[in-house]
Amino acid sequence: MERNLKNAARVLLAMQRMSWEQGVAAQAFFESGEASTGLLLVKEAIRRGDGNGLLGITNPAMDAVDCGANGLPAYYAYLHTKDRRYWEALDRLADWLEFSAPRAVSGQLYHNPGSSRAMIDGIYHIVPPLVAAGRTAFAMNQVSLFHQRHYDARTGLYRQFWDDAANSFCRRGLWGGGQGWMAGALALACLYLPPECRKDRESLAELLNRLLAAMKNYLRADGRFHDVLDDPSTFPEVTASLMMCYAVYIGIRAAVVPLDEKTDADRVLALLERYVDEEGFVNSACASPGFDRPGNSAEAQAFYLLCHSAKRALENNKPYHEVKK
Repeated sequence: MERNLKNAARVLLAMQRMSWEQGVAAQAFFESGEASTGLLLVKEAIRRGDGNGLLGITNPAMDAVDCGANGLPAYYAYLHTKDRRYWEALDRLADWLEFSAPRAVSGQLYHNPGSSRAMIDGIYHIVPPLVAAGRTAFAMNQVSLFHQRHYDARTGLYRQFWDDAANSFCRRGLWGGGQGWMAGALALACLYLPPECRKDRESLAELLNRLLAAMKNYLRADGRFHDVLDDPSTFPEVTASLMMCYAVYIGIRAAVVPLDEKTDADRVLALLERYVDEEGFVNSACASPGFDRPGNSAEAQAFYLLCHSAKRALENNKPYHEVKK
């Protein structure tokens, strides 16, 4: 196991990464106790900032919400070093999300510059950094808007890709990765909300537990999900499963997911070990850059590490970071 984790981390550093992949990679290293590597990744994300709040830009034509994935690592960097430049980077990002990011008339943030499209995966790059930055009201408003727009009451899952200009979903499928991003966002928000936000935590916990239960309805015997959960003709993959397990472990640590859910998460994570090869590649993932076939991705590598770190932290009763400026 330790060899798998060491090799998976090495592979993650070797992979080409887009803006959100830089963020989840940095998050994975911080949460696994490799803060020195996490700091290097955050420094590079800040170096690739635009001066207006966006971090880790790799493609200016596409990067907007995705850059938010670098916000939580910037918060971790501040906690680790007490260096104000990391807090200031998070605060500028939160300012950009709250006041400058393109958005619908409703206020829901659009995913890419120059577009009128909202993607459910964006919620992970928006809500946790906002909560860490103390922007609770705006974070909760975004959760509400994304839920209203993307939630499918029949399945309890979330539709993927809404286009305001066309007034319809341009990708209606119940994409596995989208469910995972949503689950992770809700769990992390529950973990980092301050104690006085009890009602907000209860609201997020209800959404999280409902989503986790809905996802389990589509879980395969081998621990994977189909790429589109309710479409067995699509390829099976591991990324959504890793994200689900991570959300369970974080949710238990936040005292919002029942402890008995750990048994199923442990079982799924053990099943997924068979897809990690000797070099450390997490195989059978929804593959970057197109996410339209099985293969490998930086986010799958990161969530493999995040899963094991969250599981270990839960078993060791490790306290989580307190939100403080």
